[in-house]
Amino acid sequence: KPFFSYLMNSAPGRAEEMDKVIQQLMAKIGNKPPHLVTIDFTKEKSRAVIQCLEEGKEVLLGDLLRNPDDRGRELELVVFVIKSEDVIHILPGDDFKVREGDQLLCCGTSLAQRLLNATINSEYKLFYVQNGVFLPRSYLVQWYIRKTNRAGV
Repeated sequence: KPFFSYLMNSAPGRAEEMDKVIQQLMAKIGNKPPHLVTIDFTKEKSRAVIQCLEEGKEVLLGDLLRNPDDRGRELELVVFVIKSEDVIHILPGDDFKVREGDQLLCCGTSLAQRLLNATINSEYKLFYVQNGVFLPRSYLVQWYIRKTNRAGV
């Protein structure tokens, strides 16, 4: 609600900002039906993000908005608001650092929302969108990588 109140406010430049949001949304989703979704950054609803934060690593919004199958492509969604503690961040940038307890309101395609949900709940997908490489899954592959890295190969 704060986002829509913000956009509807008659402050100078607000109409242009509203046009910008609509253009961003059209560029991302085209004529596909838009879906509003709220994402809660909690252990129950985004376990990979919370695990990453608990390890002392940063999680940037821009990384979460990458396609977990091809990080060179962005998801078809636009983040309208992030509520972090009692602060409302309107149209946050890609460099926004997500924190536990944050709540995100976005709009996009249903596929993009499913992909975002997959990223925030899979340590492998999250690692890929953050680093551009796949985290080894099997013990054998992890062992081989450790062994070859020690050997200087």
